[in-house]
Amino acid sequence: MENTIFKQVSTSNFICKLELKLQQGVYFVIIANDTNNKTTKKLVIAN
Repeated sequence: MENTIFKQVSTSNFICKLELKLQQGVYFVIIANDTNNKTTKKLVIAN
């Protein structure tokens, strides 16, 4: 099952706090700036 969460956030000194209710699994986080440069990070949540 695939779910998509989209959050538009602002940063302060390159720090942003997100509160997401995530379960165990692998998530891909795509970060884009104002000029649409993108980077993808993998987030793994496990017990």
